[in-house]
Order: sequence, then C-alpha cells, then structure tokens
Amino acid sequence: MKRIVVIGVCLALGIAIPAPSFAAAKAGSKCTKLNSTSGSGAAKLTCKTVNKKLVWVKTPASNPMGTASNPVPMGTALTVGDFSYRLDGIEFGLDAEICESNPFNDGCDYDDDLNSIVDPDSTFNWAAVTVTAVNKSKVIAKPASLFVKTFSLVLPNGQLLGSEIFALGENDFSQLQVIPGGSGSGRIFFQIPKAITTLKSLLVIRDSSSFTSTKDVYFKLEW
Repeated sequence: MKRIVVIGVCLALGIAIPAPSFAAAKAGSKCTKLNSTSGSGAAKLTCKTVNKKLVWVKTPASNPMGTASNPVPMGTALTVGDFSYRLDGIEFGLDAEICESNPFNDGCDYDDDLNSIVDPDSTFNWAAVTVTAVNKSKVIAKPASLFVKTFSLVLPNGQLLGSEIFALGENDFSQLQVIPGGSGSGRIFFQIPKAITTLKSLLVIRDSSSFTSTKDVYFKLEW
C-alpha cells in the first residue's frame, strides 16, 4: 500500500521513476539461461556452461556457404529451393558450335552458300557453364524455370551478366525436366562481350520462387 502511495505521489509531482537496469551482456560475465543468446553477427554471445558456471561466450555467426564471400566450391552441391545444384565446368569459345547448332542464334550469319557461320562483326563470344541438378521435390520440375531460377556470371565491375534463355545449343540446361529424386545435367549459355577480358570466378543463382523475397546463392567457377 505504501509503495502505491509513493508511486502516486511521484507521478503527481512529475518525479521520474527510474526503470530497473539490466547489465549489458559481456563475454565472460554471468548469464542465467543455458543456450540463450544476446547480440547478433560478429557480436553474438551465447550462454554456456564454463567450469560449472553459466557465462556469456562469444559465438559469432558463421559465414554460411553460398554467400559472395564464401561461394559454393565447384563440384560441391548445394540446395536452392526444390533443387540441388553443382557446377561441373565452364567452356569458352563456343561461337562455331552455337552457330552450327542453330544459325538463328545471336552472333551467327550465313556465307554465300547459305552455310551457317560465325558473324565476324559480332560483339560477343559464346560461353557455357555445365550444371548438374537433383530434384528434391515430389513433382516433375524444371531446374531452370523461366523467371523463377535465373543464372548470372559476375563481371569485373560487379554487375551481373544474365544467361541467354533463348539460345539453342546442345545439352541446353533450360530444357531439362527432372522427376522427383532424379538428376540431370546441361549447359547454361552466356554471351560475353568481347570488350570483357576477364570475369570474376562467380556464378549467381537467384531463386525467386517465393512471392515475398528472393535468395541469391553464389557458386565458385574455376578455369
């Protein structure tokens, strides 16, 4: 009753009532609930048992595989949405093959005898990344569905170079359909401008299967 009266008097007089203070969690200080956490990222702390006492221990968040700073190594599979993906290799200088496969592809032309040839005035060269995908879903699906899963190389300035979804070449990854639990391999085609003499060794898979967010996963390329 006295406490209520005191609080009422303080409020009436406009006297601030100090809020209870809680000591900030610090590495090595006492904590009360096992496995509780405080902070995030590099400053994350976890309550653990050390010498039979509960204390805050530094447990910085790890850098997960698939980020730009920790890309998935070539030959290693990682699940993105309903498929796991593995990069198997990259090929450059596919201009002649692409034009022979379909003369209507960009960068192709005809000679005087109507044979398909590489357009000497083309401003780009063709390249392809070979990818293996495993269907983790319960239905037949495509690992490269248009506008749902997109694939990009990374240019030296950090900009993305998207794949050519309408290119017609052998083992076209965009044409794959895979049964549940099945796997398939194919090539993703890119037009690399001749002005570009080097690339960052990264391929980005953007998963837009969610209506609320997109997810970018980075894979490392080696050549």
